[in-house]
Amino acid sequence: MEHRCFERKKVLLDAVIRNRRGLVQEGKARDISSEGMYIEVVSQGIRKGSMLDIELPDECCLRGLVVHSDEDGVGVLFVLPVNGEMVRPTPS
Repeated sequence: MEHRCFERKKVLLDAVIRNRRGLVQEGKARDISSEGMYIEVVSQGIRKGSMLDIELPDECCLRGLVVHSDEDGVGVLFVLPVNGEMVRPTPS
């Protein structure tokens, strides 16, 4: 049985994820809560324990720790940067 502290909401949002090595992939956020989200993406090369920057529509960018990875996508737990501010996308 699954136990979660926060309710998940179904969504369908474009997401761009970037790992620390600079790998960029496009995916779709499928559910979200105040503590994390699941992103449908080809998860090849994205491992549990990886830190990701997640860009969502309207210039929203979050940082997340991969806590689950399967063939359909990744589950991430939101974390704040050291300075306590949300990350803004960096120009490519």
